[in-house]
Amino acid sequence: MRKKQAVLAILLLSVAVAFAADDLFRKIDKDADGKVSWREYSDAVDDKFAQRDTNKDGVLTADEMKSVATVGSDKAIKKIDANADGKINKQEFVTRAALQYKKIDKNQDGFIDVKEWKAAQSSPKAPMFILFTF
Repeated sequence: MRKKQAVLAILLLSVAVAFAADDLFRKIDKDADGKVSWREYSDAVDDKFAQRDTNKDGVLTADEMKSVATVGSDKAIKKIDANADGKINKQEFVTRAALQYKKIDKNQDGFIDVKEWKAAQSSPKAPMFILFTF
């Protein structure tokens, strides 16, 4: 009985994740052409940086990063913080987002389609995806 409940819970969670991925994809795909261009992704990244920069000082601190992920925010900052000042400025954030975009775009056609988006979002190996979840 417990095994069936666990399987059902996993299936329901998978469906919820799939719907959330679709909603996020549609939100970023402003022209609704079924793919996310770099411009669309970049605009969403800019918006996300502004949203996360709660004190509007132009950098993301460890405290601001903790609103994204309570575990690993210091590690995330170290990965993205190119100038090693302990904060993430907008250029560092955008540079990391560009790398993420290239990793998600598996067929390297310059666009992220729904299949690539879902694969990246559901993969535990998708580096730093949580930072750029819109």
